[in-house]
Amino acid sequence: MKTMLKKCMISLLIVTILVSMTACAGANSGHTDKQKKETQNTRTFTDSAGRTVELPDEITKIAPSGVVAQLILYSLCPDRLCGLAMEVPYYADPYIDDKYKELPVFGQLYGNNANLNIEALLSAEPDVLIDMGEKKDTIKEDLDEVQEQLGIPVIFIEATLPTMAEAYETLGELGIESEQADKLAKYCNDTLDYAEQQRDQMVNEIPKTVYLAMGNDGLTTSVQNSIHADVIETAGGENAVSAEVLSGRTGNVSYEQLLMWQPDYILVENYQVYESIKEDELWQELDAVKNDHVYAIPYNPYSFLNSPPSVNRMIGIWWLGHLLYPDRYTDSIADKIKEFYQLFYHVELQDEDCEEILGVY
Repeated sequence: MKTMLKKCMISLLIVTILVSMTACAGANSGHTDKQKKETQNTRTFTDSAGRTVELPDEITKIAPSGVVAQLILYSLCPDRLCGLAMEVPYYADPYIDDKYKELPVFGQLYGNNANLNIEALLSAEPDVLIDMGEKKDTIKEDLDEVQEQLGIPVIFIEATLPTMAEAYETLGELGIESEQADKLAKYCNDTLDYAEQQRDQMVNEIPKTVYLAMGNDGLTTSVQNSIHADVIETAGGENAVSAEVLSGRTGNVSYEQLLMWQPDYILVENYQVYESIKEDELWQELDAVKNDHVYAIPYNPYSFLNSPPSVNRMIGIWWLGHLLYPDRYTDSIADKIKEFYQLFYHVELQDEDCEEILGVY
C-alpha cells in the first residue's frame, strides 16, 4: 500500500513538473511571439521631409495633425480616424456622417490656432500621427520633437494642389485603403491634367483676372501662386494681386488699388461680404460688379477655393474653370459636384443639394 502511494506521489510530481515546464514554455513562446511581432511587423518609411520612420505594417488607427490631413484622411479612410484636428463646422452637418463628428478633437500641430493636445491624442492610442500639406522650413525638427514626446511614429506627406495625387498614392502604398487611394489619386490627376490642357490651349489668350475677396470687408486677399489662391492659376485665371503687392502671402489692400487693377471677376469668401459688394455704391465702380461677375465661393462642407488648403479645392478647379471659361469647362457643374462629393465626402447628392451648395451662384 505504501509502495503504491509512493509511486502515485512520484507520478503526480512528474506530471506537475511537466505541466509547469509546458506552461513556462508557452509563456516564453508568447513573449517571444510578441517580441517578434514588435520587431518584424514594421516597415521603414521615408517621409516627404526626408525623415526615416518605423511604421507598423498594419495601420488601423490614425491621428491627423491638422485640418488639411483630416480632410484627406476622411476622404480616404474615415473609419481609421481615431480623432480630429478640428471640429466639423456646423454648416457641414448634411455632408458628414454624425459618427465622425463624435470623435475626440486633438487640436492642430501647426497654424495660428496650433493647440495639439498630447494627452488627448495619446488616450486615443493611434498607430501613427500624420501631418499633411505644405512643407515647412522647420518640419524635420518639429516632427522629431513631437515623435519623441508621443512615443509613436509621426510622419509628413506633402499634399499641395499639384502633389495631391502623389499624397494619396503614398498613403495607398502604406496599406491604407489602397483601392480607394488609387481612385482618389486618379481623380486628382485627371482634374489637374484637364486643367493643364486648357491652359496650354489658351497660351496666346489673355487670361481672365480674378480678385479673391477675403475678410470682413473684402479687402483682405492672397497673392499670386499662393497656396491660399492657387486654384485661380490652376483653372487658367490670373490673380489680380501680384506677389510684390503684399509682404506676405495674404494681407490687406486698398479700394484704390482695386480700382487700378479692375479685375474681371471677384470671388468672395462669405455671403455677407458678397451682399455688401453687390449693394455698396463704392464697389459699383468696379467692372466686375458692373458686369455681374461677383461670385460667392461655395463652402459646404468646406470651401471650394481657399481654407483649408486641402483636397476640397479639387472641385474648385472645375467650379472656377466653368465660371471663367464655360466654353472649355463644358461638363455640368452639378454632375461634377455629385461625383466629387460621392468620392471624397462619401455622400450621394440630389439636384436640390447641388443647388443649395452653389447658393447664389
